[in-house]
Amino acid sequence: MKDQLLKKIKLYKFEIRVIDIIFLFSVTFVSLLIRVSLYPWQSSDYLVHLEKWFLAYKNNIFETLKSPVGDYTAMYNYILAFLSLIGDNSLYLIKSISVIFDFIGAIFFSKIIRKICNENVSYLAYAIFLCLPTVILNSSAWAQCDVIYVTFILISFYQLLNEKESAALFFYSISLSLKLQAIFFLPFYLFLGVKKKIKFRCFLWIPIVYILSIIPMLCLGRPLISCVKTYLVQMSEYNNLVYAAPTIYTFWDIDGLTLLVRTGVLYCVLIVGSLCYYCYEKVNVNTSKELLKFSTLLVLIIPFLLPKMHDRYFILADIFTALCTIVDRKYFISFIITCGCSTIVYIQFLFGSAYVDLRILTVLMLIGIVYFVKISYSK
Repeated sequence: MKDQLLKKIKLYKFEIRVIDIIFLFSVTFVSLLIRVSLYPWQSSDYLVHLEKWFLAYKNNIFETLKSPVGDYTAMYNYILAFLSLIGDNSLYLIKSISVIFDFIGAIFFSKIIRKICNENVSYLAYAIFLCLPTVILNSSAWAQCDVIYVTFILISFYQLLNEKESAALFFYSISLSLKLQAIFFLPFYLFLGVKKKIKFRCFLWIPIVYILSIIPMLCLGRPLISCVKTYLVQMSEYNNLVYAAPTIYTFWDIDGLTLLVRTGVLYCVLIVGSLCYYCYEKVNVNTSKELLKFSTLLVLIIPFLLPKMHDRYFILADIFTALCTIVDRKYFISFIITCGCSTIVYIQFLFGSAYVDLRILTVLMLIGIVYFVKISYSK
């Protein structure tokens, strides 16, 4: 029996053991069951926003496409429009499209690990991604789409590891056209541009993809200014300095301090710029592990320093600290702190339970970030 389980079977271009097939199938099946069990839950985001947007598309898809509905980008609006054509159950359809990307994201998460480590660890990585609490809750409980933009960042990073820089920026541009939060990854690519790892002409994909994404709306009669200012609307529609996220602003999120928003953004730029300067000679951009380590550090620090962060905005940090931990176990503490804090704020928002003071979580996040920096660049 043992020999049979270890027997290799050729599938397409690679060989895989029988035991690995059983493991991957079991993980996929159980992970899907977990997600489906959460489908009936209706988050406030769904009830207040997503359901109404879906119904608007259901009633008149073309009129809705040409008029501003919600504060999401053109690409996600196309997804909602498509979903409205294939069924009536908006809750299950919206969650299903995100769950599909859970599994696509898991595949590229594992491919990144395969590229850096080895084949057997990559199968375990597939399972780890699907078991991340924030990934599960974001798509199947919250009905949010963060995993979609994160998946395109994972595809982008995988292309970068394969030295396909133009393809990396192309997929990153899709991510940025989906969600503004993909901008957390932009300083990493700009750093690689300065280091001449990426040619600056590759960055032309960003405006090209975004322009292509809004063309259908423009053709239907939506004003250009309405399409272009989507991100500006997202940044200006909320007044608080922080929204249930463990960031530095949890200590002084007081009404009337919105004037600190610009100051906070500039402060983040200053800190990240200084960090890039400090690490300029330390980061070997030709080493996969170094690329992973530095990109993880940036997606940890940026949402921690920026104002107006929401509880969901550390999902990229959760996933990249998980990648680092699989590659090197010394990052386990940073991963546990980051993913643990994110999970707590998710639970607090979704279910109104397990309340922990955000200032405590902020201190823990700071400890996790400092620890990450210390073990990565203290030598």
